[in-house]
Amino acid sequence: MRISLALPWSSLEFKIIRRILRDDGEIRASKPPIKDRIDSYAAYVWRMVGFICSCDPKMHHLPVMCYYDLIVASEEERAMVVAELDKLVDKITSLIPPEEWYGARRWVGLL
Repeated sequence: MRISLALPWSSLEFKIIRRILRDDGEIRASKPPIKDRIDSYAAYVWRMVGFICSCDPKMHHLPVMCYYDLIVASEEERAMVVAELDKLVDKITSLIPPEEWYGARRWVGLL
C-alpha cells in the first residue's frame, strides 16, 4: 500500500501524512511518537488507516484505545477532532483499492 504525497493535501493533512508514512510512501510499521498535538493526530490516523488497509494482522485488532492518544482539552473537542480526522482517514483509504483493505475485509460481516 503506497500513498502519494503529491496529491493536493491541506497543510495539516500533509503534516499528518508525513508522520504516518515511510519515505517510500508505505505506512510505518509502528505508531508515530507523540510529542505534540499533530503527532497525536498522526497516531490516530496511522492506527485507523492501518486497521483498514494494513496487510499486517497485528493491525487488525479493533482500534478502541486510539482515541486516547489524541491531545485535546475536552471530550467535546475529542469528538470534533475525531470527526475531522475520520475524513482524512476516508480520503487516504479512498486512494487504496478496496481489494487491499485487508483489515476491513477481515472484519466484514462482524461489525
